[in-house]
Amino acid sequence: LLPTEGAVDRRGRVLALIELKTGFNEQLTGRENISYVGQMLGLSQDYLEQRTDDIIEFADLGQYIDQPARAYSSGMFARLSFSMYAFLEPDILMVDEVLAVGDAAFKRKCVDRIEELVKRDRCATIYVSHGMQTVARLADRVAWIHDGEIRDVGEPVEMINQYLRE
Repeated sequence: LLPTEGAVDRRGRVLALIELKTGFNEQLTGRENISYVGQMLGLSQDYLEQRTDDIIEFADLGQYIDQPARAYSSGMFARLSFSMYAFLEPDILMVDEVLAVGDAAFKRKCVDRIEELVKRDRCATIYVSHGMQTVARLADRVAWIHDGEIRDVGEPVEMINQYLRE
């Protein structure tokens, strides 16, 4: 999408996990969707094949990986979507509240993976959430946005405290 004003300059692969089903074909299996979505992102089949086993293992969908995606719950889509994006080595990963679905164990696993990506300095992450505990754990800088306007930018603890006071 084009910005409503200003300009965006990006370098590297940007993956945005905003809407769980974006790009998925519900007639294809989860395994087939890894290839399908990856190719739409401009990734080579060889690259995707090298990462497919890691994606499938992380998603932990069991036998459902080979079932049509139309049978997937929102939690299953979250598992597959996050797993794909986290293992396709983005330079910038944008995650917007999609971890609100699914079970607690998988959410922890996702946060651990984001932390791993960030700490290796291989991936900048833009994480949008109302979950202050996770924001405090993952962020080294926080932008507090209210009604579409940036209220303040700063250290996580300071921004979280301002947000909670408000």
